Amino acid sequence: GKLKCTELKMSADDDEIQDLYVWVDQVPLSRPKRNIARDFSDAVLTAETVHYFYPKLVEMHNYSAANSNSQKMYNWQTLNKKVLRRLGITLSQQEIDALCNCQPMAVEGLLLRLKHRIEADKARLRGEGGSRSPSSGGDNSSRGSSRGSSRGPTADRDPLPRGGGDRRVA
Repeated sequence: GKLKCTELKMSADDDEIQDLYVWVDQVPLSRPKRNIARDFSDAVLTAETVHYFYPKLVEMHNYSAANSNSQKMYNWQTLNKKVLRRLGITLSQQEIDALCNCQPMAVEGLLLRLKHRIEADKARLRGEGGSRSPSSGGDNSSRGSSRGSSRGPTADRDPLPRGGGDRRVA
């Protein structure tokens, strides 16, 4: 039932949640955070957070600030389909409902998953990055590289950043 979604998120301890809030505070967002569940409920600030670390992955014009449940739902479904799944994160409809409805710990649970993914990418880049140049595929070596070179003029829309886009994750 409804508790299941929240129970999973409660497994994070208070220190981890405080660290998460500090981490989110380092990301420049378009509006101030007053109530994290409400502020992130339309997916816009989550999209901005992903965009900060992966600039080429998120097209911000796809997300508009929303108060209506239908627009919030649309934003989350778009983010889920176009962005989060490329990061290996998939939201269930139950999780999207919880995010739209400002359920306690729903956004924290997602942001923790996102933070862990970003930190894993940073660690992988540090581990691989020693002698490799960023243009050699850096954090994109195992993902989409078979498609990347044959896409011609659309290669700049590669799902994960290359070259200059890596600097925030590194």
